[in-house]
Amino acid sequence: MSPFQGQGANTAMLDALALAELLGSGNLSADADHVAATIAARGRKAVLESRRSAHQFHVTSRFQIVNRDFGFRVANAVINSRFTRRKAAPVTSPAA
Repeated sequence: MSPFQGQGANTAMLDALALAELLGSGNLSADADHVAATIAARGRKAVLESRRSAHQFHVTSRFQIVNRDFGFRVANAVINSRFTRRKAAPVTSPAA
């Protein structure tokens, strides 16, 4: 697996959990193929996502670099506009 996003350890922990549940169920013969297929599908998905992200971050074409950086700037502006708190006007208490 490509180590780009560090998904190897996360995938391994999910695989270990699936295997532990399989061993704990006591129904090894019926569920083993399903668990193996689930583990393989999860690993395949993680590899393809990691490969795609690595390609996105390690582009060499000037056009791709400008396009990638523009996308990051737009995403950063959206995140900052949503999560930056504006200073609220001070709350005044009614005069007694």
